[in-house]
Amino acid sequence: MSPNSERFHPPKEWNAIGTGIGTLIPTIPTCTRAANSRAASPSRVKIAAVYDPIADNRKTYDRRFGEFMEFYKRAKPIYRRMNPVADSD
Repeated sequence: MSPNSERFHPPKEWNAIGTGIGTLIPTIPTCTRAANSRAASPSRVKIAAVYDPIADNRKTYDRRFGEFMEFYKRAKPIYRRMNPVADSD
């Protein structure tokens, strides 16, 4: 049987080891995260353009923001478990 006529069989991923699943969730060391999470001084930020919200889309904005806040509340404990912050004494 030639290689072109063989049927394709996807890999068996059940109980697979080394599949790279962990690479889907990036983690940052606490010391790096703290240093990079500080906002830049307003005098150092260059503003190229300012966009005002479209008033006719207010209901859509509010609905989507509500969905974002619900997601944020549910995801926050997961992120804390994944990236614990060391207690500073």
